[in-house]
Amino acid sequence: MVQATEGLLQFIKETSREKQVLERELAEARKSLASLRKENESLQQRQRFVSNTSHQQQKIDRNKSTFSNVLGISRVENDSLQKKETFQKAHLRRRHTVSEPPSHEDAACAAESAFNSSLGFWFLLAQLSPHESKLEEEDHHHATVSVANDGQSSVGTAAAAAISIALAKSWTSATGSKVKGSHQSLSGASDSSDMASIPKARFRLVAAVPKGPGRMSGPKRTVSEQVLYNQEESIPFDNLDPTLETTSEWVAFGAHLKLQWMSQPRRVLVVFKLTTDALDAAVKTICLLLRESIHVFVEPKMYERVKECVKSQQDSDSCCNTAHLHTWNLGSCECSNAIPEDIISLLDLIFTVGGDGTVLWTCSLLGTLGSVPPIVAISMGSLGFMTPFPVSRLQKTVECVVSPNSSLPLMLRHRLQCRIIRAGDMESDFSMLNKAPCGEDVLVLNELVIDRGITASLTKLECYIDNHFMATIQGDGLIVSTPTGSTAYNLAAGGSMVHPAVPCILFTPICPHTLSSRPLVFPEHVILRLEVPTDSRGDLYCSFDGKGRQPLGPGDSVVVYLSQSPVPMVCHLDASHDWFTSVREGLHWNRRTIQKDYQPNLP
Repeated sequence: MVQATEGLLQFIKETSREKQVLERELAEARKSLASLRKENESLQQRQRFVSNTSHQQQKIDRNKSTFSNVLGISRVENDSLQKKETFQKAHLRRRHTVSEPPSHEDAACAAESAFNSSLGFWFLLAQLSPHESKLEEEDHHHATVSVANDGQSSVGTAAAAAISIALAKSWTSATGSKVKGSHQSLSGASDSSDMASIPKARFRLVAAVPKGPGRMSGPKRTVSEQVLYNQEESIPFDNLDPTLETTSEWVAFGAHLKLQWMSQPRRVLVVFKLTTDALDAAVKTICLLLRESIHVFVEPKMYERVKECVKSQQDSDSCCNTAHLHTWNLGSCECSNAIPEDIISLLDLIFTVGGDGTVLWTCSLLGTLGSVPPIVAISMGSLGFMTPFPVSRLQKTVECVVSPNSSLPLMLRHRLQCRIIRAGDMESDFSMLNKAPCGEDVLVLNELVIDRGITASLTKLECYIDNHFMATIQGDGLIVSTPTGSTAYNLAAGGSMVHPAVPCILFTPICPHTLSSRPLVFPEHVILRLEVPTDSRGDLYCSFDGKGRQPLGPGDSVVVYLSQSPVPMVCHLDASHDWFTSVREGLHWNRRTIQKDYQPNLP
């Protein structure tokens, strides 16, 4: 019995040892199986990588072929343009030798050659057919562009080019709207069919950007010389003498935008301040335009008075023909003084005689139509941030602006498009932004202001950016400003001054009741939604460029985004010079006594 028990115990011990061995082998087998699975996954990933690499290589090969074709086209076009320009220069030189002035056709060809020679590689890429430039298919909300590497450019350069082309495509598509309706001249000299038969003025736009640091090369000047010296690189366009070949071309220092008339402007709008001095200057401007057989439009409420003043000038100047003086009928809409869309689409140019307020009023007359003519602002106001031309040089300015041989420096001033959405009408996808009936959309050149009005309680405003909650503003209100309006109310509220050429949106709280609130600057593509919460203690009020003040109740909101129709304004010199001159002379920015020169101490 004892021996049987010992044998059984020995058997149990051997069985347990075998079980342990089997468990160890099973664990090792499981580890081997896991490693085999990892190796299998690694092999599959390698296979996918090899497949993707082959697809990428094929794509790179296609891109290389495309860019080779583009570079070939660019070289051929550049060679032909250089030959054409050389021939035109020689032809013009021969004409000047025999004292024969160049014709308008020669000037047009020279301007076209200069414009084409200024086109960059990326612009040429955008003009290719879809299968060559790899333009992506556009949806209803975005204009997409795909550019490939040419072996020379960096990612940053290609990204900047792609964004620029996409913005250009988006902005171009926004200006393709059709206008409806008809206008009627109150002067009785012509009807709508006669006015529509007159073609619009032809023009070229040249945008030039320096290629690199070499743009700053040149003789260095002291501060006093830079202020007082009339730079050779920047000649005011109204100081040019067309008879002199050395100064017949306007040249800017740095990046610039230039408008070249290919034919004389045909229709001009004149808007002036309601003062006696401004009326006299406006009548003088109108008479100068009528002498050039240009059709002039004025506001309906001032048409009869202007017509009488022009008739009084006919005794001394028979060229002042009132047959070319027009106005328009006010529409049935009582909520706006906007000019009819078909009138705006016919205008080639706008003259304003007054101050910055006159420019703001003129922009409000243009409505929301994408077609905005260039504005020439004659200064007769107080501050004059947007009015670079003094009234003392009125005649010379008008003659130079309408001359087909002139090149006008331009500054683009961006506007904000605003819409009030009442409680219960909000659509989160903003699909209704392009379907506004009359009076719902407002375009502002300076700023949108939301304030608490006469109530003593704080404003409470919930702010969303691209439909994402950003912050709750509590204070006296909020300013949403353009770069142009950055030197207006935004400046007084502690916001930053921004150059008008920077496309952005400024976000400046008014007296926020917090220690951490600071002004912000948003890029041009964002959509802001400013909503009054339902638990607000009182109504708020919003105004657009100081006009159209409207109440905002709980649940109401204002949608704000950058308009795709900026206002082109003619500069006196160039955009930077005009703006810094206004900041320095109008606001005395950074002005203090200059520190004396260093003098060594006595030994």
